Amino acid sequence: MRAASRAGHQEIIPMPQVNHPHPDHDPLLAVPAVARRLAVCDKTVRRLIACGDLSAHRIGRQLRISEKELKRFLDARQKRQ
Repeated sequence: MRAASRAGHQEIIPMPQVNHPHPDHDPLLAVPAVARRLAVCDKTVRRLIACGDLSAHRIGRQLRISEKELKRFLDARQKRQ
């Protein structure tokens, strides 16, 4: 659906909706989602990232942790116990 072009206005073209993520892309989780999975608070997840125990991607001002990285962290933690 396109909006009618008028003088001084831009034409609006909707972005296609993606229902299925690309199979090669690993889902990224926000800090609160990781905290829930680890049963810790958000601040603990941020400390794990700061000390290098958990890797994260910064997207703008937000931190995101990949599913693969979370699995790697959990496996490593389990081996230490």
